[in-house]
Amino acid sequence: MHENTVRQMAARRCYRVCKSRRALHSNNHGEYQLVNDQNTVVLGGNYDASLDEIADYLRTVPTFYQEHGR
Repeated sequence: MHENTVRQMAARRCYRVCKSRRALHSNNHGEYQLVNDQNTVVLGGNYDASLDEIADYLRTVPTFYQEHGR
């Protein structure tokens, strides 16, 4: 899945997708994290979530508009 598509999916659900920019390390696997609106990591704590994993998770979460009946 394309990065921009996943970022848009996340934004509609009040999440952010963060890409690791640091060198690979045991705490940094060089992929992505999903962060909620309270800056809590929801998925990919060690930057180890793929875009497909994040998209699969986001499909289970209603959008802001679905939640508020708009």
